[in-house]
Amino acid sequence: MGEKIKLNITTSKTILDKNSADENVIIEINENEQIQYVILAVGNFNKDITFNIRGENAELEVIGICLLKNNEKTNLSTIQSHKEKRSNSTNLIKTILKDSSNFNFTGLIKIDKQAQQTNAFLTQNTLTLSDDTINHSVPSLEINADDVKASHAATTSFIDEESLYYLKSRGISQQESENLIIRGFIQTVIDKIEDKKIKKAVEEKVEEYFVSTI
Repeated sequence: MGEKIKLNITTSKTILDKNSADENVIIEINENEQIQYVILAVGNFNKDITFNIRGENAELEVIGICLLKNNEKTNLSTIQSHKEKRSNSTNLIKTILKDSSNFNFTGLIKIDKQAQQTNAFLTQNTLTLSDDTINHSVPSLEINADDVKASHAATTSFIDEESLYYLKSRGISQQESENLIIRGFIQTVIDKIEDKKIKKAVEEKVEEYFVSTI
């Protein structure tokens, strides 16, 4: 990877990460801090992000939106590394793939021995709009404590035919129905963004993608 960047978070805040350059980012989250980290990968994107959750009662929420088309490629790696007891993290990555785009994701939840009473969850969902896309997701767990709650999941799907049929039965055209399903898939994560300015910036980039693809 490229440049290594280390951030120490000192207040509760929402952070938007939309820089597509090769980077190795390290986020330090300390006691009682609450961080919402928004990853916006539109087009080519290459990044490793490690979240070191060091303090008791620290809270991390990762929201990922990855939108690819044509021959674009994204490589994304995240690590939720819990160092101390009683901390929480969630990681939800949603991806839309079109044409011959390529998405590679590795996500690790790592819980150290002393990090008892930790809750950590990782989910990656991909909606693919073409048979020519490539989606490779590898979520994993490395747990060395026995009093924790942790899980991971990854799914890949096409547009749901039942949802499509329901919308069309209400008089909505095929194209409009597909657009509603695609937009709804991403909107569920956009709605989680707490900072209004960041939410607006994300919505604008997502709309640019939709205008150019659907």
